[in-house]
Amino acid sequence: MCSGHISGVEAAIHATRSAFDSEESEAALLVDATNAFNSLNRQVALQNIRRLCPSIATILVNTYRNPIDLYVDGDVILSQEGTTQGDPLAMPMYALATIPLIKKLTDCKQVWYADDSAAIGEVDQLRRWWDKLSVYGPGFGYFPNPSKTWLVTKPEHLETASTVFSNAGINITTDGRPYLGGAIGSSEYINQFVKAKVEEWSSSIKTLAEIAKTQPHAAFSALTHGLLSKWTYLCRVQPDISNLLVPLDDLLRTHLLPTL
Repeated sequence: MCSGHISGVEAAIHATRSAFDSEESEAALLVDATNAFNSLNRQVALQNIRRLCPSIATILVNTYRNPIDLYVDGDVILSQEGTTQGDPLAMPMYALATIPLIKKLTDCKQVWYADDSAAIGEVDQLRRWWDKLSVYGPGFGYFPNPSKTWLVTKPEHLETASTVFSNAGINITTDGRPYLGGAIGSSEYINQFVKAKVEEWSSSIKTLAEIAKTQPHAAFSALTHGLLSKWTYLCRVQPDISNLLVPLDDLLRTHLLPTL
């Protein structure tokens, strides 16, 4: 992992992976919520934020107390729920609004980043957590989507997980799943995940090498402001993958940099 400041999303990935890799953990439940930011119960959120964080409550109340007019192609759409896309207060508002919901779910370890929630622990604990989330979540405007939710279980607990979650409608795997730009699961799955990324970026480097023959500045900008940030992020959230990134180094040395 790269040194330096760790962002909130990176901390969420590391916390989830650490909990999943621990010996006492049997599985991780990665939840997908339907259109969460637009479905947030605005009035409930504002009422809770008044108690949780009075210092920011005033501006949020003034902004979201009444329905907001959104202008789209000359038409006016009345926004009555959720946060407004592009509002710099949307993330803190959503984070504060979900705190009361999070506190109701105490059956196992949980990690939240905005509307991405994960629970890690024993299979029975995760089922209780899921049932509570399904009951309490809609009241806050958080609607779990079982068809896009995944239970990543360790192989020895697959049979138990399949029985316990048999009627939940969620997906179950022993391999792994993408999570916040990284991956959670077995080492084999993580290696495959990284290799797929490397193949995609390798193709992009070859394309940039062709572009660099006539537009070197554009190719260099695309490399430094686009591709490099993508694989730097992956290095920060996915430890011990340096050996899998060797093909990128080779292509930079043999294709792109000589052309530039």
